[in-house]
Amino acid sequence: LVLVMRLAMEKMLVWMKNLALPKIDGLVKEPFLEEKKLWMKEQAMKLELAKKKMQANKLFFEQELFRAKESILMKILDLIKSRALADKVVVV
Repeated sequence: LVLVMRLAMEKMLVWMKNLALPKIDGLVKEPFLEEKKLWMKEQAMKLELAKKKMQANKLFFEQELFRAKESILMKILDLIKSRALADKVVVV
């Protein structure tokens, strides 16, 4: 969030520079270059954020898969225990 706010402030400063600079032949080359650099930086941050979200989702699903496996194993163990008790009851 702080990075996004900083980027927005940098964009605003570039925009203000564009207004303040005299235009030569209707074009101001340098500020647009800065704006493009900021845009590229913003895209890189969005990509990094997307990567982190994907990693978080991956970890979440891995955790859910682990819980499901653990639950299945516990049920199997309970079945084995109940059969062992049933066998003991029959034997006794």
